[in-house]
Amino acid sequence: MRSIAATSAQVTQLALCMAPVVGPGLHGELQLQNPNDLWKHPTSIAGGRCTTSNKWADDLLVRWSDGEVTLYTDVNHDGFHGEKKLAAPNGTWKHAATITSGDFTGNDQHDLIVRWTDGELTLYKDIDQNGFHGEIQVKKPNRLWTHATMLGAGDYTDNRHPDDFLVRWSDGEVSATGTRSQQGSEKLTGCHTDFDPPLVEAGRGGCANV
Repeated sequence: MRSIAATSAQVTQLALCMAPVVGPGLHGELQLQNPNDLWKHPTSIAGGRCTTSNKWADDLLVRWSDGEVTLYTDVNHDGFHGEKKLAAPNGTWKHAATITSGDFTGNDQHDLIVRWTDGELTLYKDIDQNGFHGEIQVKKPNRLWTHATMLGAGDYTDNRHPDDFLVRWSDGEVSATGTRSQQGSEKLTGCHTDFDPPLVEAGRGGCANV
């Protein structure tokens, strides 16, 4: 486990919890980590299938405040089971504003999307326990995407695949980039679809005005 110094000014405590969802609502809370100083330092986390040992989306990617990126594999109700360092502490990853994970390239291995502080959007294909396997630029640095404050991913359309990409913008708009069904563009309640998959090939989207 890595070590980051914490100061007495950091008065908040964090307990990492997982709440099973079966049917309507939440059903109980499982504490994965007791309150501690170390886990005050993750700035972004994303879950997904990031190992080749099984088919489950039970891995957790963490971007730390010092720029380190780590992977926790096979997370379950018993907690964490090993940490793998994907990137050592560095200045570059301190600029990763927000991240999300989904299968945007269509091969059942999850990819990582990063929105950087300058608005650049990049995709790291097929993240696994061996690290990163190349970076693909989806959007060049731009002002618009600096307003993408939160990213998310999942299966929200009828293809039963976690390749839909959600963005919450600074003005409160929520947009979705997803697949097209045989009937045309998928629609989500309160959202709109901006481009077709795969995300890396489309490389466009977002709100018209932010």
